[in-house]
Amino acid sequence: MLEPKKRSFDFIFHPFSNGYVDNVLPVWREAYRVLKPGGTMIAGFINP
Repeated sequence: MLEPKKRSFDFIFHPFSNGYVDNVLPVWREAYRVLKPGGTMIAGFINP
């Protein structure tokens, strides 16, 4: 799998992934790395 370039996305849609990983910190770090300055990320959480 190719690694996306730093600051290459204007928008990240991340609806439910947080509930399926043991540690969300690497996910959020990668989102920060690839999101352009001023970009938007929409993330969702499920509260059981």
